[in-house]
Amino acid sequence: MKIKKKSNKPGASRVACVAAKELAYHMEGIAAHYRHAKKKHPYFCDWFKPDSSSKSDMERVATRLCSARARISSAIETGNLGWDDILNCEVWEIMEALAIGDMAHAKEEVYDAVAVLLRLLDVIDGLQELGCIGKKEKKA
Repeated sequence: MKIKKKSNKPGASRVACVAAKELAYHMEGIAAHYRHAKKKHPYFCDWFKPDSSSKSDMERVATRLCSARARISSAIETGNLGWDDILNCEVWEIMEALAIGDMAHAKEEVYDAVAVLLRLLDVIDGLQELGCIGKKEKKA
């Protein structure tokens, strides 16, 4: 994912401002949970990335990524695409980038995965506003 610095499209700055406000609303909660997670699990992981010298690790990543992409294609065709399908694919794209040692690409894929989760927060907020689920908490 590449982020454009500037756009000449009419209304682009207004759209960016709205997006920034929406993101700021979620960032407070994300920051609090991030701090909590670091305290709760100070030792984060024993396993970081697939072993690029291991044929089985590389095959597992390739198989899972191919399967995730096929699931998305199938789900789009049937009109049954879920956020979890997209997130699963993003996770395996992270694993693929880690497996080949492309840390810059891995970070981009992590950002994509976070974006999927932020969009899920937007869906939850929208459903709450419509009265479809629970009650919406008040914005500060």
